[in-house]
Amino acid sequence: MKQHLLIVSALLVVMVMPQTLFAQTNSGAIQDAITQLKKGERALDAGNIEEAKQRFARATELDPTLAGAWSKLTSILYAEGAFKETVTTSEKAVKAGAVTPEVQMWMGLSLQMLGKVKEGTALLLKAVATNSTLAFAYFEPGRKIGIAKYYQRLGQWQKSLDAFQAFLKHRPSAIKKDTDYIVLFRIGEAQLKLNKPTLALDSCDKALKLKTQYPSALWCKAESLRLLDRHTEALPYFRRVSRYGGNKPRIFLGMAVSMFYSGSGLASIAYVKRYLGLRPTDPYGHTLLGDLLFATGRKTDSIRSFQRAIKLDPQDTKVYIKLAINFISIRQYAKAVELLEPAVKRWPKNHLLLVPLSFAYLKLKNSDKAYNAIAALDPGKLTPKLLTIYGNAAMENGKLDQARDILTKALKLRPDHRPTKDITIRTYFKLGYRDLVKGSFDQSAKSLKSALDLDPNNTNVIQNLSLLYLMKGDFKSASDLLERGLKLQANNYYFIRLKGRMLLEKKEYKAAITWLETARERATKRSSDVLARVQLDLSLAYLNTGDTEKAVDLMKEAQSNSLTIPKLARMIEANLVRGYLSRAATRLTAGKGKEALQDLKAMSDYEVPLTVSESRQRDFLKGMAYIELGNFGESGKYMNRVGKTADMATLFKAPYDKFGPTLLKAYIAYRQMRLGEARALFRRIVDKLPAGLKGQVYAFLVSCDAVEGSNLLKRGKAKGALALLTKVPDGARTIGVKMNLALAYYKTGSTGKAVELWKNIGTAQANCNLGAHYHNSGDSQSSYLYLKKCAAAGLGGASVKRLISVKEKIFGYK
Repeated sequence: MKQHLLIVSALLVVMVMPQTLFAQTNSGAIQDAITQLKKGERALDAGNIEEAKQRFARATELDPTLAGAWSKLTSILYAEGAFKETVTTSEKAVKAGAVTPEVQMWMGLSLQMLGKVKEGTALLLKAVATNSTLAFAYFEPGRKIGIAKYYQRLGQWQKSLDAFQAFLKHRPSAIKKDTDYIVLFRIGEAQLKLNKPTLALDSCDKALKLKTQYPSALWCKAESLRLLDRHTEALPYFRRVSRYGGNKPRIFLGMAVSMFYSGSGLASIAYVKRYLGLRPTDPYGHTLLGDLLFATGRKTDSIRSFQRAIKLDPQDTKVYIKLAINFISIRQYAKAVELLEPAVKRWPKNHLLLVPLSFAYLKLKNSDKAYNAIAALDPGKLTPKLLTIYGNAAMENGKLDQARDILTKALKLRPDHRPTKDITIRTYFKLGYRDLVKGSFDQSAKSLKSALDLDPNNTNVIQNLSLLYLMKGDFKSASDLLERGLKLQANNYYFIRLKGRMLLEKKEYKAAITWLETARERATKRSSDVLARVQLDLSLAYLNTGDTEKAVDLMKEAQSNSLTIPKLARMIEANLVRGYLSRAATRLTAGKGKEALQDLKAMSDYEVPLTVSESRQRDFLKGMAYIELGNFGESGKYMNRVGKTADMATLFKAPYDKFGPTLLKAYIAYRQMRLGEARALFRRIVDKLPAGLKGQVYAFLVSCDAVEGSNLLKRGKAKGALALLTKVPDGARTIGVKMNLALAYYKTGSTGKAVELWKNIGTAQANCNLGAHYHNSGDSQSSYLYLKKCAAAGLGGASVKRLISVKEKIFGYK
């Protein structure tokens, strides 16, 4: 009561006396009434409440229109807690026409205390409408009533906030210390409810400056910090008020959230459970518990919490969404649909429910349902999330152009949203593929460029767009993209692979080999068919550089790696057969007739149809291989087969078709040792040949002279042999030719030239010939020296050793 009287006294100190009202009352009574009013005020100042009350009552009797007396009287009655009497007295004032804002205020407060809150509030609002400075009409701190508290109970937080702020503005300074910290807290509380945590923090800080240990203000500050995501700062304040949690369970909720964000997930769950132990039927508590369980990975437990929350508050659609998201996160899409379909029917205007529902439809491969559910809505009211899912559903339904338009709109609303970008890029991929199948390379490239514009560093887009440029033959664009990709991922297999492929198609074979070898190393960790494709490309690069050995070996490896994919295996087999053909030609050029024939026979192991030209080429190479092996019968059979199908000239490319058949005949004659015919044929065409080939033909001509000279020498025709062997140019004379020439000189009597040539040759056989010559000519010492060199080389046999021994015994040579 003391506090209540203090508040009323403070109000009377600042209250302006209303103007005295005169009616048809005699002047003596009026003067007496005023005298009673003044004496009452003096008594009130002296603390004589009863006397003051009596004098104010007497004043109203003497002059019922004296508003000041009514105001003083009703204020004392209210302060004493005589609410019914206050109301009765106020009604008398109204009847007497002495109603004032102050009287309305005390009457309104009394009605609130008597449970007639709505009627009392109406009077309080009338009072402040007339006199906005009536602080206690806004909030009466002694009994915690007033306009502010009325709106607070109704949840009309802005009106409550305005009333508390009005009280703070107009309250008597005498009660500042006793009331401001409470009102500042209430202001902060209202600001929290209005989602203004920054303002709330300021209000609660002011309250704590007035009363540092005020629990409600400590909670208010903690909650403000929590809403500002300053959880670590909030936690100490929550701990300071946690002991009040039994009476104020909401403390546990704020503390739980701050503990979670401060890294104490288990402790946060424990506090929510403590809260639910006190408030087991609070749906918000169960929802928060579900959120925390979900965030800490206990998704099955969180489902039960959300289900309890829905049971307690079936109208809260947000919990339906949370539960559906939980089901989706554990891939129980059907349960999400089962939950949300009735909810959407119940709240058809709540588009937020469609977000998880349509997403679940997509996951269940029911893109039709997802598309139709959103298509029925007003396009102008679709949220960014719905637009993303709508575009995704349209894409899955094959409505690619519409999907592109929808997703473009979604990206304008949230340009940095990664999932929307990814779905849009996938749509552009599908558009590109669709156009590629139609044969529209340009339109396909345009779609992929649009995808690249969305994500310039998307390596998947770079790979596919560069591949598309390769298919078009646009090597410049492909090269630029591949360089960009390699800068992003220098070890990316696909970029390395495509770089090698591009160089192969540009016929830069050596560079292609470098990149494709690297790709082959990386492909060993991938599937066998991937490795097979790389090996095929690499083999083609080697084939075009002339390294047919490596090329065919790689093709054989590729063929064994491609057996799981028949189409790929057939393609590689076709290349392998032609690789054998190329290697056979290379081996023949190197004089490896046996190995060439093996390659040509290996071609028949594969069921690969050859063209007429390839068949003739194979038969031709077989004929040449048999020539190398000296099997002229088989060679003739294949050559005749080639000649029957078409003119032999068709085997050769221009300009070789002009002299190729004659050159071939000359070579066959040479191999069959018909050297005269070969020489004649070679000389017939030598002037028509290109420079590179002309040198080879001259070599054959030289070889013809050398071989025929050797044959004549064997038959004892030294003179004829000498005539042929001397035609062989010095630079073309091998050791064998020189030995034959020396022997021809010797047998034709030119012993000096023979001896000089043997000395120049300097081989073991030449030393043997010199030893025999000097022995026959009587030069015993020279004979001994050369025969000794001959024997040291293991030549001459026992006869030379015996001759050396005789010379050592007779002449003492050593």
